[in-house]
Amino acid sequence: MSRPGYRIYEDEMLLKGHGFPVWFGDPYGRAEIEIGDIGYMRDGMFVHVMKCNFRFNELITTPVDFHGPIYSQSLKRLEGGAEAGVSASPGVGVNGHISLTSSRNTCAMLNLEEGVADYTRCSDVDKEAVGEKYLQNARKWIAEAVKERRIASNISIEQVILVTGFYKSANWEAAALSSSSSAGDLSFTIKISQAGGGISINWDSVQHLSPDYSTGHRHPPQTDLNEPQVLGVHSGIAHGTNNPAGPRVSFERCCHQHADRTQCIFLRGFRIHERLVAKDQVVEQLVSEESKPSWRERIMRFVNTYSKTSKPPSDQSGQRSSSAYDYLEPIEEFPDTNFCDQLYDAIAVKKFMVRCLS
Repeated sequence: MSRPGYRIYEDEMLLKGHGFPVWFGDPYGRAEIEIGDIGYMRDGMFVHVMKCNFRFNELITTPVDFHGPIYSQSLKRLEGGAEAGVSASPGVGVNGHISLTSSRNTCAMLNLEEGVADYTRCSDVDKEAVGEKYLQNARKWIAEAVKERRIASNISIEQVILVTGFYKSANWEAAALSSSSSAGDLSFTIKISQAGGGISINWDSVQHLSPDYSTGHRHPPQTDLNEPQVLGVHSGIAHGTNNPAGPRVSFERCCHQHADRTQCIFLRGFRIHERLVAKDQVVEQLVSEESKPSWRERIMRFVNTYSKTSKPPSDQSGQRSSSAYDYLEPIEEFPDTNFCDQLYDAIAVKKFMVRCLS
């Protein structure tokens, strides 16, 4: 069975480094995703559970111009061998096409109507402080949410996200594309035209593929506004059911206005990971590295250690106790460089040692 579109989209777009991709980002009358929200991803949609009780001193918003569609890492333009995301837009009022090739049999695209998204984040100081508070309290908060039936008991702590930043757009569309070819790669051409600050794509021009196509203004079934829209299939291509007749073209007219950038397309933040290890191994790993560690190792800023075993008998007191420790991991593939550098300083290592040896 092929993977669902939202899963392909997440896996492919995560490598771009903007954050965790959100397949269903329109609030649909619900509250917008905000910094400090705690929730989890379900079928490509962020499900809000609670808000972290933390006062952020500063929120920074910066418009980001993506200069055309955002293509997954494996997609390349055939013309001149240049990358697809460098300069894809044709001249104003000019129709054209883009020929693309991928080294994989799956790929993804994100197309912004304005070509611009707002990147909002908290300061590094606040991010460090709220991260520590979340790590210290997350298990208790989630346990309370389970008792109050705000979150299912089968949602693990590692699935829960603390939001510390996001990209939001006024209107957008996303596509996850896959091919059943055993060759392991795919090539295709799409027809495009100018649309505002970005480009308009004729999705019916994509041949021999099965793209799971969706737009930022998808309408969910009126019976349940929290559920994604059901997709229909026409001519081998999955389309939204808002306007089943006629060609599927980017940013067609809709009953909603999309002037405000309220629709989340990427999330940044923390989640908790748990690892079972001996306490002295944790300290040894942290203090013995001579070279600067990778970002995956540097994200271990705060550690909570709690025993997973009962107290050993007196004759076994010399054994190393096995413990589980929690650490914070960014949900984005490539976290903010400056922040990660700050996490791995002398103070951080000292905090690791104090907590692990206590």
